[in-house]
Amino acid sequence: MTININDVLIEIKENNHDEIRSQFIQEYIPFIVKTVSDMTGKYVKINSSEEFAIALEAFDEAINRYDFGRGKFLDFSKLVIQSRLKDHFKQIKKQNVFVKNDLIQIKSNEDIERDFLIKNEIESFKNELMTFDITFERLIENVPVHQKTKMVAIEIAKMIAMDPSMLMSLKQTKQLQRKEINFKMGVTNKQLKRSRCYIIAVVIVLSGDYDEIQQFLSI
Repeated sequence: MTININDVLIEIKENNHDEIRSQFIQEYIPFIVKTVSDMTGKYVKINSSEEFAIALEAFDEAINRYDFGRGKFLDFSKLVIQSRLKDHFKQIKKQNVFVKNDLIQIKSNEDIERDFLIKNEIESFKNELMTFDITFERLIENVPVHQKTKMVAIEIAKMIAMDPSMLMSLKQTKQLQRKEINFKMGVTNKQLKRSRCYIIAVVIVLSGDYDEIQQFLSI
């Protein structure tokens, strides 16, 4: 298009010439792309860029709004494009803030609820341990050091927790049924004595309402 920009704009605006409008916009696509690229600082893909689509609409809007007595059209259209893109970026930022705040709120609520549940579970767990004359301090001191010993203790605890008779006997007598455990698990009285506190603690967790502690201990 070799004729003056203003002549083209007059033709478009006065006669509503859609074909000339389309040709005019097509010719200035490089200008639109550069304006978008300058604002975003990135390469603009015409077929998939949301920013380009917004800028294209803004350029068309500028044609409709342009006043011939107020400077050059390209300067005006550039301002319109920049304005529309700024509005777009503000909207995205606003949405991101809402989403972020929602996630923070959800996370915060979940954390508060989980902290409350854990606190209640720990208090209940502590009280139940005390019925076996086991304190937290004593339990910590008697946690098996070796992984193999710990795994054997957990297997013993699982067996007791799943056996109603053994579980009832433990809760009533506060003692492990050593003979039956020795027979079923092949462990010695010495091993049971060393792991007693830990075995009982795991039985309490597995047989009670201690979901949070179970997850924490990965039992």
